Amino acid sequence: DGHTAFRMASVSKTFAGVLTAILVEKGYLNWEDKVVQHVPGFKLKDSLTTQSLEVRHLLSHTTGLPRHAYSNLLNAGIPYREILSMLSEVTIFHPPGDTYNYQNVAFSVIGDVLQSVMGKSYSELLKEYIFLPLGMADASTDYEAFISSNNIAHPHQRRYGSYRERKISPNYFDVGPAAGVNASLDDMIKYM
Repeated sequence: DGHTAFRMASVSKTFAGVLTAILVEKGYLNWEDKVVQHVPGFKLKDSLTTQSLEVRHLLSHTTGLPRHAYSNLLNAGIPYREILSMLSEVTIFHPPGDTYNYQNVAFSVIGDVLQSVMGKSYSELLKEYIFLPLGMADASTDYEAFISSNNIAHPHQRRYGSYRERKISPNYFDVGPAAGVNASLDDMIKYM
């Protein structure tokens, strides 16, 4: 029904962009802020790239990293924090802002930036600035909230000529800005 919650998967990235835009509009940060200004421990392989990477590069998938850098590790269940520290081993292909290469791990650094700026978790910020003001009553941002609901859509995969229900994986909830939002049709109508 209209209140059945779905995993929004990569549609979650739109929430990260909207939330960041709200906070930029309110003057808490700027699109051109350096990531290391807010997350001093963040490190890429090239120190020049590390120092020049801006908030807008995270959200526009123009970090200079290759496409889907370490998404395979997310699929394998490796925690975001561990993968984040491994980004310092990945060869930078382009200067920040130059070339689009889709990301999940690097994109999710925006959550760390916003938490540093606001002193609240990314999930708390989504609730405060988007879910509650819009009345998104079925929306959540974590695996436990999703699976504990009695009104959720389960993933399915086509196998052997028919669709079969698949287990709900917790892996991508670890990268909330990239793939951690759950919402219903009613929620998404309000969001749009």
